[in-house]
Amino acid sequence: MSALIDHILLLGYGSASRPEEVSPFLSRIAAERHIPAERMTEVAKHYEAIGGVSPYGAEVLGFARALEARLAERGTPVPVFTGMKYSEPLIEETVQEIRRADHRTGLGVVLAPHRSHASFESYVHRLEDVLKLMGASEIRYRFVSPWHAHPLFIRANADVLTKTAQSLSGHGWQDLPVIFSVHSVPLAMPGASRYEQDARESAEKIAAECGLSDWQMMYQSRSSGSGQTWLGPDPSAVLMRLAAEGRKSAIVVPLGFLCENAEILYDLDIEMKSHAAAQGIKIVRCGTVMLNPHFLELFCELCTPS
Repeated sequence: MSALIDHILLLGYGSASRPEEVSPFLSRIAAERHIPAERMTEVAKHYEAIGGVSPYGAEVLGFARALEARLAERGTPVPVFTGMKYSEPLIEETVQEIRRADHRTGLGVVLAPHRSHASFESYVHRLEDVLKLMGASEIRYRFVSPWHAHPLFIRANADVLTKTAQSLSGHGWQDLPVIFSVHSVPLAMPGASRYEQDARESAEKIAAECGLSDWQMMYQSRSSGSGQTWLGPDPSAVLMRLAAEGRKSAIVVPLGFLCENAEILYDLDIEMKSHAAAQGIKIVRCGTVMLNPHFLELFCELCTPS
């Protein structure tokens, strides 16, 4: 990273941090992505089931402040901003704040470890569109290199998985089935194969780090009624396999999600656990990595001038 970087911009999807934010949040998504109204109604019910609040926004903001403080401790005092696609603070609002502060050269970080059009390029394009619309050509960005296989990302996930699993079963837990879950994407989406390869590479490295003997991938949270073929297996298929093998418990790692959010709290903690229980299977879900010290060090390394 160039020493001339004068700010860092973390780009995320967004969430509803209060019940009254659910409707505008979903409306922004539906307007841009042309998602059927039935799907938005379904997601609204998911928010109701988790209390109308996602921890995503608060965790990302807290992480931004922690990163800013840690960089200052390491001799790189640089402000860290957050901009969201679909909720406050919107990317447009954050860029205005950056412009008022007269920052010119930024480092962009998309808060997704595995890259596809939806999880990476769409954020880059949104930022470019915002800068163009505002006539803010004086602000330039470069983005960090892919980090899905970075040793610190692998270590953070391995650390969270190990602590969760040891609290569950103690020694010998590596023989339990471990499921690495990431968000599904349509097979026809640009970058879908790269996304699948990135996710599997992360999982393979974590499995090797932990000495796992039994693990598999899972692709969750696909949109229903889209008429497209999505990456799989989905949670239903995974549970069918576990039941057929006579498994009574499994560990789920939300590999594709850096912090707690609605798609984890509903799709895994409510829906998948409920379906698993009906088949006599206990699902233990690991926490996310954003609050792990190895993850903070990862971002410090990514964002420190070399």
